[in-house]
Amino acid sequence: MTAETNKGPVLGMRHVQALLIFLNITTVFIGRLNVGVSVVAMTNAETTNPNFPEYDWTEAEKSYILSSFFWGYILTQFLGGYLCKRFGVKSVMFWGVFGSGVCSALTPLFIGFGEWQAYCGIRVLMGLAQGVVFPCIHQHLAKWSPPEERNRLGALSHTGIECGNVSAMFLSGMIAKSSLGWPGISYVSAGVAFFWCTLWFVFAANHPTESRFIGENELIYIESSLKHNESYHATIIPIPWKAIWTSAPFLALLIVRCAELGTEHSAGRDPILYERSPRHGHEEQCVLLGTPILGHVVHVVYLPSRSRCALGQGLGVLDDFEKDLQLHCLLDSCCHFGGHWLFGQGTKELRDCSDDHQCGRE
Repeated sequence: MTAETNKGPVLGMRHVQALLIFLNITTVFIGRLNVGVSVVAMTNAETTNPNFPEYDWTEAEKSYILSSFFWGYILTQFLGGYLCKRFGVKSVMFWGVFGSGVCSALTPLFIGFGEWQAYCGIRVLMGLAQGVVFPCIHQHLAKWSPPEERNRLGALSHTGIECGNVSAMFLSGMIAKSSLGWPGISYVSAGVAFFWCTLWFVFAANHPTESRFIGENELIYIESSLKHNESYHATIIPIPWKAIWTSAPFLALLIVRCAELGTEHSAGRDPILYERSPRHGHEEQCVLLGTPILGHVVHVVYLPSRSRCALGQGLGVLDDFEKDLQLHCLLDSCCHFGGHWLFGQGTKELRDCSDDHQCGRE
């Protein structure tokens, strides 16, 4: 059967791999972004569960805690790409997430004997572990996604970013108020990471030819669509560094991604900024902080499907898609700008009224 007539099963192991990547991203973002809720719970026990230790940390010390994850995260990005090529995605991804889960599980213990300095240290180690994850994700999707489905599988996998953001806010707020208290945030995050490692160990494979569960029809479909011969996976392809760093589309995407990360990771800081809000309790604030991120899912799911249709129907439809993309980007930017402006106004109001106790608090 040729690649033109063989489309593979409607649902197969390639979709299982995309689901595993989605759960992976959700898992690591829960561990990455729950720190904001945790810090609020640890420094203001009255808003959560007062039966656990409370710490008197300054704003500077809180800032060190929030940023410490990225001190380690930035160091293992390129290393992650090398390790993927050297040892395979399955092993590197497993140990990266497992290490992150161990750091989560040890966080309450470290805080107990080292306070904010130890908290920073364990967050640095978590960042080092998670830094290898996204290089693995991109390589894994490239080996499992047929060209016709690459946009869809990649987009659905990366919706884990939004799901992780929402889960980190929503679940952490409920856990902090429960009998588990603020240590429970770390323990639940560790449990989720270990559960994902089990799924990954059983169902993941470095590429389709290594999978124990893939059917022959789907294997032929993926490998033929990617134009892979029998020796492809053993071939080492040199990295075209010059072509990459002189590519205008790459540089444009690099700038866009850097700008997007600032908004994306502000979610970890927002619970601390909202801590003094008199209008909502701690759990309600976490829910409100998580809901705006759900809007990104529409962009992530809709646009790749629209682009695939446009590519298949000609230049006229592509022009329409380009207009749609520009409109979505404009609306997204306006929402971010408006949201941050309103947030800034609300924060200013809270600062002004908290001094003279006119915001509903005595």
